[in-house]
Amino acid sequence: MSPITAATFIISGIGLLFIHDGIKPIYMQCTFHAVTLITSVALIGHLLHVPEFYHMSFTPMSVYSAVALFLFSIASSLLNPTKGLTGIFTGDRIGNLMARRLFISMLIAVSVVCYLRLHFYRKGIIGVELGLALLLLTFCLTSLVLITIVARTLNKANAKANRATNNFRYIVQASPYAILMTDKNGLIQEVNHEAEKVFGYTKHELLGKSVGILVPGISRDAWMERRTALFADPQTRQVGFHDEIISVKKDGTEFPIEITLTPLNLSRDTYSILSFIKDITQRRANEELIKTQLTELQHKNEELEQFNYISSHDLQEPLRTVSNYIMLLEEDYPYVIRGEIKEHLQSINNAVNRMRTLVRSLLDFGKLGQNRKMSAVDTHEVTNHVVEDLQGLIKENNATVLIEGTLPKLYAYALELRQLLQNLVNNAIKFKSKERPPVVSISATSIEGYYQFKVADNGIGIAPEHREKIFNIFQKLHAEEKFAGHGIGLANCKKIAEMHGGRIWVESEPGKGSIFIFTILKFKA
Repeated sequence: MSPITAATFIISGIGLLFIHDGIKPIYMQCTFHAVTLITSVALIGHLLHVPEFYHMSFTPMSVYSAVALFLFSIASSLLNPTKGLTGIFTGDRIGNLMARRLFISMLIAVSVVCYLRLHFYRKGIIGVELGLALLLLTFCLTSLVLITIVARTLNKANAKANRATNNFRYIVQASPYAILMTDKNGLIQEVNHEAEKVFGYTKHELLGKSVGILVPGISRDAWMERRTALFADPQTRQVGFHDEIISVKKDGTEFPIEITLTPLNLSRDTYSILSFIKDITQRRANEELIKTQLTELQHKNEELEQFNYISSHDLQEPLRTVSNYIMLLEEDYPYVIRGEIKEHLQSINNAVNRMRTLVRSLLDFGKLGQNRKMSAVDTHEVTNHVVEDLQGLIKENNATVLIEGTLPKLYAYALELRQLLQNLVNNAIKFKSKERPPVVSISATSIEGYYQFKVADNGIGIAPEHREKIFNIFQKLHAEEKFAGHGIGLANCKKIAEMHGGRIWVESEPGKGSIFIFTILKFKA
């Protein structure tokens, strides 16, 4: 084995040792690049028959050893493809692309020219001086062609980068947000038109100034701490959504803002901050107004509930008194209370009883949902219990109640949801057609953000002009003698559906049946 071959083996072994010793990859790459260089020289010597290249004043390196070690060194350098000379040829940036093109083109051109020059020299066709001159001329022409190609490619890349930069500027200027770009020291580098409007400064008044002029003195230290934290951990973050961030205009007016801070990596260790700023003065005012109105609404609701309870309770007493006096009159004056007088008293008593029922229904409507409690509900199980509770009504009317598919498990107000289903099934059976026995089907599907339930029947149906008002309290479409009820059930259903973040409506065709549809928001646990 020649000394050169042995030396290259030793250098390769040292490079492989670096892999396991935790030494920087660049040192390992240098050893493999050295082997590549030595074997490349030897291979060129063999190809061009120049013994000095593969002798190197020692025993010659064989072509087989040179090829093997050349391939081994190239493969080993690919263990860290981003380091050393390997990184120049394996990257995907414009510089790496140009390096690959130049190296391959120049290698081919120089190899061809050198081979021809040696061939002509050995044949005695040209002399040494003319050969060197032609070699220099060919090299210059080849370099000029390659430089022209590279220059055009780089110009195109530069034009593309300029277009991207200009587009970025246009986007920044057209943004509805105030935008500032500041460096690590807090000096303003760029502003857009909206920033000039928001802060009252011109662009020239802001450029080069500290961002501190836009922050009140009392908040300046805290603001600079946040900037320092952003440089320590450069990532996009939002400020002012849950805490109060105050800025100040040129005229000294202070106002609340929300900011999105985005670090821009301008170079390896240099960052700038792009700040998207939104004046939220109006939004904060609206939030305060909503809070005030919500508080007032809560007080009004409490007063209304109290009034509803007191009035309903107090109305019951005079009605009970009237009913008792009618009873006393019938007991004390049985010989007088006859004929028309008895019928009139009976009509009065019936009216009093209806009034008592309406007052009680009104009281129940006001109390609906007061003690609600959300929990996990299996609506399939709840519906089965509703059907069991209504078995008497179902058998009496020879009705059929079907549950199509499996109803979902969800989070809801269990007691109120059960009341909603019971009202709808009860109505579906009550408002039956004379021509056919009632058939009620209950189903549910999942839609975006909601569960949608359907209770369909084959009853008398509802005319289009009545489909909205049937959900109003005490609204009845039929006489008491034909269909018993007080017009409170569907009003309760509407209130319960809205309590669950959904709504209720009906699709119907007179004489063919109705489909009552309600939605329930997909509450999270």
